[in-house]
Amino acid sequence: MIDERRLYLVCPCDSEQHGDLTAVGVRQARALGDALGEVSLQAAYSAPDLAAMETAEAIAHRHGLVVRPRPGLGFDPEDAVGLNRARILRTFDHIALAGPGRQTLVVAPAIALGIMIRRCTGETPTSGDLQDPEPASLTEVLVEGRSCHLVRVADHSHLGALGRSG
Repeated sequence: MIDERRLYLVCPCDSEQHGDLTAVGVRQARALGDALGEVSLQAAYSAPDLAAMETAEAIAHRHGLVVRPRPGLGFDPEDAVGLNRARILRTFDHIALAGPGRQTLVVAPAIALGIMIRRCTGETPTSGDLQDPEPASLTEVLVEGRSCHLVRVADHSHLGALGRSG
């Protein structure tokens, strides 16, 4: 059996300053749910902030999943950048290495997703060449053994007529 897993990394949808999804964000989350409708997700994880949780719940609901909050997916401005990066990568590695054949949803802030994507490209997590994903973007990662490969990065095609800003 091939030890292969897929991660679907999603940047939280458009939200108010206090964290609730905006009307545009709700439509973006529905579009993401539709885009992942044919994927057989087995698990859903989210950073604990409100926008990430609401985005993850909108997608996971379609798959009959309960979202599991993971503080290690968030970026804590109180911590040093290096501590955040190490925590995010530990959490990413733990999720990425779970179960052969598993397909998993991960919703996290753009800065955390940028760190994860850089891990998969082999770039140093601090290099600024790669832009962090925009709200409602979808990145697909193929994990084989202990290696990860990007299938698509910061894709917005699922938004269709909504466009990036709704």
